[in-house]
Amino acid sequence: MTRFPYLLPLLAVLATGPALAQFRAVERPFMLWTEAEAQAIRDRIANDPEAKAQLEATLGIGNNVIQVQLFRAHVLQDEQARAAQKRALLSSIGRKPEPLTWDRDPATLEWNEGMPSAGDRHMRDERTEDALRYDIFYNELTPEQRAGIEAYFRSYIQFHLDGHPPRHPHFNYDRTSWLPNMHWPRPIGTHLQAVALQDEDLIRKMFESDGGWKFYFDEYLADHGFYMEEFGKFYSNTGSMIMWCEAVRKLGLDDLGYGYTGPHGRNMRHHIRANTLDIAYPATHWRGGVPSFARVTMGDAKGGAHNGALQHVVVTGYLGNGRGGNRVVSTAHMNGPMAKLHEPYWFEAAHANWPEDGYDFFLAALRKPGETVYNPSLFFNLRPVEVASVQPPRPMPSYVARERGFAFLRQDHSPTYWTGPRPAVALQFSRYYVHYVHDCLSILDYHAFNAPLMFNAWGTGRGYAGGDAWRDSVRGHSGVIVDNLRASPVARLADGTVGHRYRENLENDLDIRFAAVRADGTYPGVAHERALVLAEHYLLDVTWLRNEDPEPARTYEWQALSPMTALPGDGWAATDEVSGGALYKGGPFEERVMRGTPPDPSAVRAHDAGANPWSVRLAYQNLTEDPARDYVHGGFVDRGVGMDIHLLGEEGTRAFVGIPPGGRTDRAPPTWLMARRQAPATMFVALYTPFQNQAPVITRFERLAQNDHAVAVRIAGALPDGAPFEDVVLLRMGDDHDQELVLEQGGFRARFTDHAVVRSRDGRQTTGTVAEFRLP
Repeated sequence: MTRFPYLLPLLAVLATGPALAQFRAVERPFMLWTEAEAQAIRDRIANDPEAKAQLEATLGIGNNVIQVQLFRAHVLQDEQARAAQKRALLSSIGRKPEPLTWDRDPATLEWNEGMPSAGDRHMRDERTEDALRYDIFYNELTPEQRAGIEAYFRSYIQFHLDGHPPRHPHFNYDRTSWLPNMHWPRPIGTHLQAVALQDEDLIRKMFESDGGWKFYFDEYLADHGFYMEEFGKFYSNTGSMIMWCEAVRKLGLDDLGYGYTGPHGRNMRHHIRANTLDIAYPATHWRGGVPSFARVTMGDAKGGAHNGALQHVVVTGYLGNGRGGNRVVSTAHMNGPMAKLHEPYWFEAAHANWPEDGYDFFLAALRKPGETVYNPSLFFNLRPVEVASVQPPRPMPSYVARERGFAFLRQDHSPTYWTGPRPAVALQFSRYYVHYVHDCLSILDYHAFNAPLMFNAWGTGRGYAGGDAWRDSVRGHSGVIVDNLRASPVARLADGTVGHRYRENLENDLDIRFAAVRADGTYPGVAHERALVLAEHYLLDVTWLRNEDPEPARTYEWQALSPMTALPGDGWAATDEVSGGALYKGGPFEERVMRGTPPDPSAVRAHDAGANPWSVRLAYQNLTEDPARDYVHGGFVDRGVGMDIHLLGEEGTRAFVGIPPGGRTDRAPPTWLMARRQAPATMFVALYTPFQNQAPVITRFERLAQNDHAVAVRIAGALPDGAPFEDVVLLRMGDDHDQELVLEQGGFRARFTDHAVVRSRDGRQTTGTVAEFRLP
């Protein structure tokens, strides 16, 4: 049974096999707009007042964008634009792909030993702009000009089909040996050159080629369409991929574009969704602004929205002071010469093709404060989107992405997920991906009450984290460090499931979402499993660790990072135990760590918890001296958003909270929480209880029974309506999880298999397998 339910109808179609599409030559231009489509847009501009606002939005994207340039030239018949674009096209006659590479030493012609082909300039040499220009101006070209451009296009196509030599001996088109954001611009542009020629043979050869469209969907993407670099790089080729799909459909070859679904159910529709909506958290509400929609954040390139309050986002939203808004276009040398269109363009294409998918809701979310209508561009001739008329789509339910290597748990599986306060959390597995940051088995993000409560790596500066002692290790993540070593993924190549064991229960009557992953060897000689139980009012987090050799003891350090401020109670005292390089002593970063001390003596506090349970309250506080002008945290403060973190005790536990060295930043500093133990084996049992209006639902968390590989806990409190709330969670970790087990202590007794949650309200409700249960 598939783990992605909406793929089932597709897989049924695949079983019958697709019919081969019939190629048809068409009149040019056709790739961006046929003449009829261009005329329809002209008619709207002339007669529809709404289209005039859309025209302004279209031209406002920027004159460095080829779609805007050709919109002026073809749709608006701007003679100056036409002359400039035709001149640019003709100047490329005689162009050939550059086979030399920066990876080779010109003196010795030896390849470097770093990232294979990372510096190949020809991989970034995307010629999509000329393909589109050729289509627009084809009818104005002389036979000689057409022949010159055709020779230029065919040289690029043949270069790719020949394997683009010389080629780094370690370069492979697979899931982890290349970077599509840098290495696919030329190939996808070459696809479009074949389309511009209307050469069916070359179109199909590019589609089938090594590194071509078919490979990308059949072998590169993971699960139902996830990108295999960190998700922040998805933008580089998406616009060109959309243009390929639109153009081949007009040639009768839709089975090579939108209509292509590979043997694993992946297609362009799912690819766009997988890397936007399917990794998005519920709305983050700002004081007086327009909500943002953050996305699962992993990897070394941290962006940052709204002064770093969020990391990567699907929709940036706006603060109450008007700052914000999605990036519409970007340019970067590493992505090639063409400007790249971002989420607004993708959402427009998706809404034009699949209106039932609900992208109009996210187009409306792009509006500025005070606007009641969002004006999309005229690229797809969409109508304005009225904010009041859109409805949120049903989100993809919680899932475990085995190939990509993470779990995303959404407590609410209904359309209210997008606007409501219910929580969502993501868990990283021990799986390598490009731009990986050694964040094995870390909580990536945790959102509730329309606010971020925990987040991924955070630290000094911006940009790439590679080699950074804080961000390029579990030290800067919500995970566990063993002996101050650097975690290493156990699954490194195409199969992300190697070395992993998964457990999940994502649909049940209690709306409890359970996922657990075991990945022994993430640290040498250590068995390692982490389990999450997500409910509306809490997140239970259990990490089980065991040294293969009972002697000697290992040092285990459990961490949590939050954007909120810690409010530790009595029993916490200032400490310099983690000042300078002490936190990294004996590890791989000892000599490289930034050895600055915390900014003030109370930056880190310590607590000897021992075997006693302990808690820390976190709450948002204003970032400015004038709270009325704090548009970032102010809304969270207004709503009284916070979270209590509770940990059950174990002998020898020492806890730390504060701002750690290496974790400081020019933005809002994070709160860092760490529990340290030295033992052959341990089990960290933590509970996160979000609240709003300073009114926690959960007020009681206790251990009912525990042995070295299982635990039973009681989670209790009172719901907002005053009704009592009580869950008992039974969880088996480590070996033999599928065998029946008895936990018994005092008057409590439970006989269960794997995991279970027993809820006592209006009678007893249970999810999981419980054979016997007695609670005093």
